[in-house]
Amino acid sequence: MVLINKVPSETLMESVDAALLRIDSATLLCKEPNFKWIIREHIISLLQEYEHLVPSVDTFTYNDGTTVNLLNVNGFVQVSECAPPIPLTIWIHPNYPNSPPSVFLPQTHGLHPFVDSTGVVTSQYLTTWTYPRSNLLDLLRNLVHLIAHHEAFFSSSELLFSNSSDPVKLEIFEHLVAMLQSDVVALQRKTEEEIEALSGLQAELVDRAGISTAIMLGVEHERSSLKQRVLDMTEEGDAMMHWLRACDPKSIISAIGNEIEATFEAEDIESEKVLESLAGEQAIEDVVYALDKAIMEGVISLGDYLKQVRILSREQFFYKAVLVNSRSSNTFSNLC
Repeated sequence: MVLINKVPSETLMESVDAALLRIDSATLLCKEPNFKWIIREHIISLLQEYEHLVPSVDTFTYNDGTTVNLLNVNGFVQVSECAPPIPLTIWIHPNYPNSPPSVFLPQTHGLHPFVDSTGVVTSQYLTTWTYPRSNLLDLLRNLVHLIAHHEAFFSSSELLFSNSSDPVKLEIFEHLVAMLQSDVVALQRKTEEEIEALSGLQAELVDRAGISTAIMLGVEHERSSLKQRVLDMTEEGDAMMHWLRACDPKSIISAIGNEIEATFEAEDIESEKVLESLAGEQAIEDVVYALDKAIMEGVISLGDYLKQVRILSREQFFYKAVLVNSRSSNTFSNLC
């Protein structure tokens, strides 16, 4: 068990101020005008909640081999009552608070998912560090929360490295290793089954995609065929309307009326009406005959046929009425 000595509250300010005085202002690159006061405020807020940490100045070595004297806060952090205190060091770099500090947990040996083999912490809070939203106190609170959710890593670390000659601890460790291996095998088997199921699903989706593509191509072909059919029917309709206009009895009578009048001359007005009625009735008979042939050959639709026959029948009725009236008179009594 590691004993933790608390820093007396009355010496808190003095220890922070003493550590800040040991830092050369030239080594601090922060562009804030009151950078030392910002750092002092962050450290004091941290130490007021975590009283087992103390500030100090030590030599920090970067990955490229350069060394510099940096302000740091180190000590032990109690994660929970069931777990031992964890040693921790927070290094404050020269461009703090615009860049995050470096946090080390030296005795975890890479067993925690957010700690590498050298003890460097790479939590989400550090990777998303943004001043002034981020500070040391919230950083450590977040780290304690992460450690509490993965307390088994630190328990295994202590069990493995504190006294490896203890047979009970070695047996427990071997049991944990066996459990982990069993879980890994089960997870691998489950992953393979899921991959196989997903592969089958992928093949089914590929088949469905092929069917959908074929359906879409068929629909597109049918759409093109229907479009062409509409164009053909439009042309046929135009031709039929032209034919109907050309075969209109009124147009025919108007076109050849002068010739008929020139050939046949009526003696009086009554005779002229009879002659016109006979000619109109005969012309209508010819048109109806032509419509019958057209409907039989499929040139026109049944609706158009009935419409034209209805119009012609109405006109033919008036012509016949004139002829009936004429036959009732003595002048045209022998009219067929």
